Amino acid sequence: MPASEPQRGTYRTPFQTDRDRLRFLVWDTNSEGTGDWLLADTEYDSALSMFSFSDALIYICNALLSLYAQSPDVYEEDASGGVKLQWKNRFERWIKMIEDAQNGDIPIVPGAGVFRSSFSAGVIIKPDTTNMRTT
Repeated sequence: MPASEPQRGTYRTPFQTDRDRLRFLVWDTNSEGTGDWLLADTEYDSALSMFSFSDALIYICNALLSLYAQSPDVYEEDASGGVKLQWKNRFERWIKMIEDAQNGDIPIVPGAGVFRSSFSAGVIIKPDTTNMRTT
């Protein structure tokens, strides 16, 4: 944890608030029950009071990237003086989420009234049968 004191947070399912939805999207659910939160409730609430949901998501992801770039999940030094740093999957996920939200593509969050189709459909007027083999 980069902060000197533990973050205070709450998370409820089914999602009762936009804060719960944001926590779910950025993996800040404290599923292990350790009491460790990535950000405090007040930080989510502040972002939601200043921005729309999608802009709050972008803001929160940028904040998490800035904050947690300072504390990797893995830090190892070898005998030759080399350093290995690793942030698992969260950095890639937060960056992708920023890009998606900037393009207006917010993932489905149950109860949020936001839907993103995972497919598209078209209508075939007349199929192309020119190279079709018949027997």
